[in-house]
Amino acid sequence: MKVKQIIIFISFMFLSSNIFAVRLHYESVYQAYINSVLFLGDVEVTLPDGTRADIVNTTHAVEVDFTDKWAEAVGQSLYYSFRLQKIAGIVLILDDPSNATQNYNIKKVAVLCYKYNIDLWVVYPVSQDPNSNIFNYYKVNTEITERRY
Repeated sequence: MKVKQIIIFISFMFLSSNIFAVRLHYESVYQAYINSVLFLGDVEVTLPDGTRADIVNTTHAVEVDFTDKWAEAVGQSLYYSFRLQKIAGIVLILDDPSNATQNYNIKKVAVLCYKYNIDLWVVYPVSQDPNSNIFNYYKVNTEITERRY
């Protein structure tokens, strides 16, 4: 019985860390920024099966998400790419550029993006001030990423 309680407690702690994570900005803020400077596409595009791609333009189907949701971003970008016959793209949100875990997640994704031919960008706030809506972004060169992490 004790083992079951410990497993339930650990599961709750893991899930709640993502559910209650404090974000500097909402995903939609980053999505609007990166679309306006890079993609110039449609946002929240609903596919025939009811799923929604974050950004779709003439060349890419893009998933925008926080670094702790990197695995979901890989799957969703591949699915949208397949359904829409466009290049798969991921924009990872790096809320805190000094956070080692977030940077490690980017390295993990870069390896998968190289393997599955997904374009990868990272967007991050210039300031940790929640009132500032100034961002930067860069494209990750997945060809030079270490193949292990």
